[in-house]
Amino acid sequence: MSASISGAQPARPSGALLFRAGLITVVVAVAANLIVRAILGLFMTFDPAFLPLTFGPIAIFTALGVALGALVFAFIARRSARPNRTWRIVAVVALIVSILPNFASMANPSAMPFPGGTAAGFAVLILFHIVAGLVAIVLLPRLAHTK
Repeated sequence: MSASISGAQPARPSGALLFRAGLITVVVAVAANLIVRAILGLFMTFDPAFLPLTFGPIAIFTALGVALGALVFAFIARRSARPNRTWRIVAVVALIVSILPNFASMANPSAMPFPGGTAAGFAVLILFHIVAGLVAIVLLPRLAHTK
């Protein structure tokens, strides 16, 4: 009896490939957010007391968030029959959930524990979430060669 080709499992990406994809995605997302921050700095003035909009925290929190996303992607890529579709759904939901606190902060910046925070500052944080999220949503599956 011969096995059916259509029932074959798709090849799962190796751990090394997933690690490399995650690392590259983290670097690209951090660079993208730092570039966005630099460009915005040409047109906007940011209160230096509002630490979430300084370069160090932008790099650190972008790296942490995208690295966590890469771990989730690796889990999905190794276990799902349709990893790209599953990843897009999970990542978009996570992105939406991640920006909700910033919308709340925009409504009442003075209630947040960040000195110097303004509605515009929290809107910029939302932009950083979107930039990093889009980089991860698009780049991880391409670099990991999943379908």
